[in-house]
Amino acid sequence: MKSWKHWPYWLRGGVIGGGVTIADILLLSSCNFITSGHSTFGCGLVYVVFGPLWPVALLIKYFGFVFPSERVLIIIAVVTWFTVGAVVGTLTSFVKKKKSSMNELFEKELT
Repeated sequence: MKSWKHWPYWLRGGVIGGGVTIADILLLSSCNFITSGHSTFGCGLVYVVFGPLWPVALLIKYFGFVFPSERVLIIIAVVTWFTVGAVVGTLTSFVKKKKSSMNELFEKELT
């Protein structure tokens, strides 16, 4: 398997987006263990409001979709943020290629 440096940018972005979402879900689910069950409000508030699940849950509620369980929300969130990361990675790749071609054009004009 190729190393991280050789992965395409869309895949890197997708792995980062999905990975951050999974890490947030793990931290949120371990909140009761971190606080020993006392005052989980603050712990959950930080992870829910600033985490990647929040915007996905708001969009689902806004469009009126009813999801049967938290697992479905988690799957939708991971897929959504993987896709967002892949799009950002694709745009990064496009900008880097454009910048590279502009540098080559500039170097040709100098010679």
